[in-house]
Amino acid sequence: MADRMDELVQAVQRVEQAIKGQLFPIPPGATPAFKNSSGNAASVVLDGSGNVPTSGGGGGGGTTTVVQANAGTNLDTSLLALEAGGNLALLANTASNATVTALQASLIIKASAGRLYQLSGYNANTAAVFIQLHNTATVPADTQVPVQSISVPAGANFSLDYGLRGRQFSGGIVMVTSTSQAVKVLGAANTWADAQYS
Repeated sequence: MADRMDELVQAVQRVEQAIKGQLFPIPPGATPAFKNSSGNAASVVLDGSGNVPTSGGGGGGGTTTVVQANAGTNLDTSLLALEAGGNLALLANTASNATVTALQASLIIKASAGRLYQLSGYNANTAAVFIQLHNTATVPADTQVPVQSISVPAGANFSLDYGLRGRQFSGGIVMVTSTSQAVKVLGAANTWADAQYS
């Protein structure tokens, strides 16, 4: 048993050594901003080499290569925080909520560009409906094509989860209940919905 534990510890140390000092590319379309050790927002400007500046020993300024930016890319810091010692930590999303106050046929989740993380709800209709997502700031006219359409049986719950990164919408985020899958044909006001977005 002790030999197995030693093997495991050595394997973990080899992995740690292999990734120590590695550079990880920064995804396009993100913006640098971190939280300091007090949890408050702190702006961080990457240096010319794409390094994240940190406090050096003895109170002097220094840099550590924690992240390397490729030309024209930024770090998606909505998910990261800069910890003491220059380590990056994954944070929970700070999403906003949009919720209907009564059964509705539509919900303007965000009237401008944003990310949708989750959408859940209930179809109180006596027939199946299609829950559609549209990339627009207002409820679209009938016959508009959705970016996503899911079938929800009568009296059933529904849920979409786009994970930590979410799904980007450039014009706005609108959910509608439709009687058609391929295009919007506004359905009855029989849907309860709740969305998390930023």
